[in-house]
Amino acid sequence: KSHCSYLDPRQARFIMPEIIQTFSLAGQPDEIAEWLKALEREGLDLMNFIPTSKQKYHLIEHCACKVITKM
Repeated sequence: KSHCSYLDPRQARFIMPEIIQTFSLAGQPDEIAEWLKALEREGLDLMNFIPTSKQKYHLIEHCACKVITKM
């Protein structure tokens, strides 16, 4: 388990919506696609995608079909 895919219940109280929005892309596919387009206009040229190991193939396919196709 890692902090990329697991949150220790004792640490959950420190995770506020503002922290999630500042350090990750989280939302509906259309929102994420628009956010990525805006970041690309500002110079973003690389994105790291770290799905959990149990769901990685499903999440990668979902991201490709629902987000990347809107780019």
